[in-house]
Amino acid sequence: MAISQCSIRYIRAKLNVSPKFPILTTRQKDNALKHITKLGISDTNPKFATKNSQRSAAVLVPICLVSGIPSILFTLRSNNVSSHKSEISFPGGHLEESDKSHAHAALREAQEELNGTYNYTLGVEILGETDWVPSASGTTVVPVVAAFTDEFRDEQHLQQVFYNSDDRREVERVFSRTLKDLIKSESQEPLPRLGSLSPIFPGKEGKIWGLTAFILRPLLHNIIVPAFQKP
Repeated sequence: MAISQCSIRYIRAKLNVSPKFPILTTRQKDNALKHITKLGISDTNPKFATKNSQRSAAVLVPICLVSGIPSILFTLRSNNVSSHKSEISFPGGHLEESDKSHAHAALREAQEELNGTYNYTLGVEILGETDWVPSASGTTVVPVVAAFTDEFRDEQHLQQVFYNSDDRREVERVFSRTLKDLIKSESQEPLPRLGSLSPIFPGKEGKIWGLTAFILRPLLHNIIVPAFQKP
């Protein structure tokens, strides 16, 4: 069984609009950019980025079916990475010169990080992207929503498909959480730099927080969960 075309059409329609679907409110984005400026991060510094600079990144928000249940796929970063060690995130990374688009970069990074035997060419359908968000370091991040069109039997099957034996791997393991579980577990904690509360999603694999949680929450409530609700 694959994700229904009805759900895919709904998500596409919600994402392929102008202006693009916002992840942050105007106030949250303004506060984030003020925080970045306060740290000395600006467009004139090539090491970082805001919306007008060239340094940009993309993350893949992968929707999938596990045991027939609508879920979202996450990665647990390994201790080999330079930052965000052992944190839960979406696959993704910086754009390279060879990348034709944010969607191309997100899919390329997903292939590099997830590895395994999955056929990304035939098994991943790009559904659209949202408005950009600034990371804590100032990098412009564009979330790209995609559907894994092949169903995974269970979590064990997921581990088998995306198994990576490389000791230098960026991702320790791949796992999924159902939409129902994410909604049920959602909570909040203060985030002073944005002048607001930050969503968090505690779970047995660890806490989803930070930029990943900020990206996840509006997509979950406004696009992904409604796409799977029966009419």
